Parts: sequence; structure tokens; C-alpha cells
Amino acid sequence: MKKKVVVLILALFMLLPVSGVFAQGFNYQNGLFDSNPEIIKNNVIGSVKDNILNSNYSGNYFRINILFTEPIDLDALYYNGDKNSDISIKFTFYDGSFESIKTNILFNNYYDITYKKVVGIDIENPTGRIYKINEFDIFSNSLTITPELEEIKEVNAEASHDRIDLSWSLPETEYFEHVNIYRKSVSDVQTFSLLSTDEYDPLFETNGTYFNDFTVEEQTTYDYKLTTEFQGLESEGVTVQATTLVAPPPELGGQEFEEQENGDYLVTWQQPETGQVRILVDGQEYVVVPATDKQYTIPASDMKYSALGDPLVGLQTIGDNGEESEVEQQESNVNLPFGINELLTTSAGLLRVIGSLILLGLSFILVPKFIKVIKQPLNNKKNAETERTEREQRVSERAYREPRESRISAREGRASTRVSRAYRKGE
Repeated sequence: MKKKVVVLILALFMLLPVSGVFAQGFNYQNGLFDSNPEIIKNNVIGSVKDNILNSNYSGNYFRINILFTEPIDLDALYYNGDKNSDISIKFTFYDGSFESIKTNILFNNYYDITYKKVVGIDIENPTGRIYKINEFDIFSNSLTITPELEEIKEVNAEASHDRIDLSWSLPETEYFEHVNIYRKSVSDVQTFSLLSTDEYDPLFETNGTYFNDFTVEEQTTYDYKLTTEFQGLESEGVTVQATTLVAPPPELGGQEFEEQENGDYLVTWQQPETGQVRILVDGQEYVVVPATDKQYTIPASDMKYSALGDPLVGLQTIGDNGEESEVEQQESNVNLPFGINELLTTSAGLLRVIGSLILLGLSFILVPKFIKVIKQPLNNKKNAETERTEREQRVSERAYREPRESRISAREGRASTRVSRAYRKGE
């Protein structure tokens, strides 16, 4: 591959007809092969750069053909080969009809040329001797071709209190060298200044797909801009924003509790080394001291103990940002004569005994109620049947009484003792 690259470079060099005059008016750092590799169809010179004489391609009897994607007007050529050799390289230029425009034998130099509508070049070492090629390039005033750069994709930012991790996908294009990463803090943006340039600060460059920023502060919002670059050309870039979290409180470590002979209580710790440590007695704040003190002695008169004799002492860390950790209590010093398995077994046995007694007591209370509930519907049914029987008996007795007509006849047969109204008035 390296051999082919060098041969292609030589071929391009041959495209520029040698006039014998140095092309001192050209900027040879902007050659077509260096900045516009898309102009050739068989691109085998990608590793050859202007003014970097490190190709070191060697070969004999080689011949390379280079075709352009469209005709090019050539104005200059640069060629650099083995200065210690008397071998010359043959360059042949072709027009649109693939007719030979001119063949030149070139040695190291810059050359002005005026070949129009060149579509291809042949580069040939016709000898059997090894020849080393360092570099060559061609130049054209008619091409101001600028590669179209593509942006990175799928940009993501994940933040914690002390870092922001950026990740992305690279563009699928040959016009890519690396990603430039810029950053600015939102608090640094002078939003109230008409003269504010709102500039990003360069942070890093990489040809990879991630970057971890460890130079951040907690509870701060950062804007990142990521651009792609190719041979000095830079894209507009894409932006992403991330806000760091609150730093957690420092961790407590190496804590020890020791009762002194005089009854005082000594509390010591190894971590943290920053922030503060709060000491609690019986769940209440007793004192807050710098974490660097590493110890504190509680007087015996201020100590509190549980019913089992355990010191009621706790520790809590406080960060520089005010964040507080969970309170860590001193572990119990009481050794029980049984373990957790024995405790569970004993508890289960007690529950069986106590449960039986509870069920027996409940039976005296609930059984009469259950009997009453069962007997109540039976009593109601019996009462209903008794009432129906009595009602039927009353109806039967009523059926054997005298007819109503006979009672009326007897009433009509009675003698009337009433005096007429006319007689009572004396009329």
C-alpha cells in the first residue's frame, strides 16, 4: 500500500509539465492531493502530505496510473525524490481523449506548468534500479474546492458531582481527522454585556468517541461545543449542556468508641479528613467539630445509656457544601446468650402456647354469641307458627257464632218507649 501511495504521488507530479521555471508564487502547503483527495478516482496517496518528507517509498520498474474525477487545469507541480540517485522518473499527462499531452523526465524541484483539462497521469520508473520517492503534489488555480465536513452524531452528556462524561458517534466521511472539544460555564457567560463574545475555551481534541471531563465543579452548568476538523478546516460544531450534581457528604470510616476509667467516653475516627463531624448523644446533637480533629471526649456526666447498658452515641459527617450523612450509632456491646435462630425458635414456641390460650379465651366469649345467632332464627320461626295457629283458631270460633239476621230480628221485636216529638211539645 505504501508503495502504491508513493507511485500515485509521482504520477500526480508528472501531470504538471516542467517548464524549468520554479513556481515560487505558489503556496505548496495547499496542494490538491493534500487538501482534496476526492479529485482522484484511485486514491492511494492519502498518507502523503505536503512538506512532510517521510513517505520513503522505494521501488523499481513501477508504473502507476492516476485518473481524476473531472478534468483539471494544472498550474504547478512539486516533486521530491532520492537526491543521491541519478535516476529520473517519467511523467505522462493525458487529456480528455486520453491522448498524451506531454511526457517529462523530472528531478527534484518545484515547477510551473500550464496544462489544461488533464484527466490522468502516468508515473513510471523505467529502470531496474531502486528509487526512493518522498513526496509530490500538484496545484491548480482553477480549483477552490473545500471539503464538506460532517458533524459528529448522537452526542450525549452524563454528569455526576465531580465529572461529566461526553460520548458521540463519528461521521462516516473521509474528511475527518479529529474532534475539537470546547467548554464554557454558564455562569461565565456575560448575558448582560453587549460586548460579550460568549466564547468557548478550547478543552481537548481526540479522534475517539468519548471524553471525560474531571475539571468541573459541583452544581455548575457547562456548555460543550464539539467540532470536526480536517486539514485545518473546522465544522460549525454541535453543542450539549450538562449540570453537575451536589457532592455527597464525606464517608465516615475508622470510628471507635471507648469508655475511659473515669467514665468519660472517647470517640475517634479516621475518615473524613474534610468537612465536619457531628456527635450525637441519645439522638440529640451534642457537638460539631472539624473532621481534622479525629477525636472527641464526652464527659461522663453527659453520657446516656440504654436499658441494656449500651452508650447512646452517634456520629454524622457534614460536607463543605452542607450535605449531611446518615447517623451511624455505636453498635451494642451486650452479648446475648442466644443467637437469632434460637430467638426465632423460642418466639415461635411461645406464640403456639399463647395462641392456644387466646383461642380458648375467645371460645368462652364467642361460642355463646354463635349459639344465640343460630337459635334466633329458630325462635322466630317457632313464634311465627304459634301466631298463625292462634289466628286460625280465632277464625274457626268466629265461624260458629249466630247469623247476623237473627240478631237484627230480635232487635226489631222490642217495644218502643220513645214519645213523639209533637206530644212532648204539647201541641
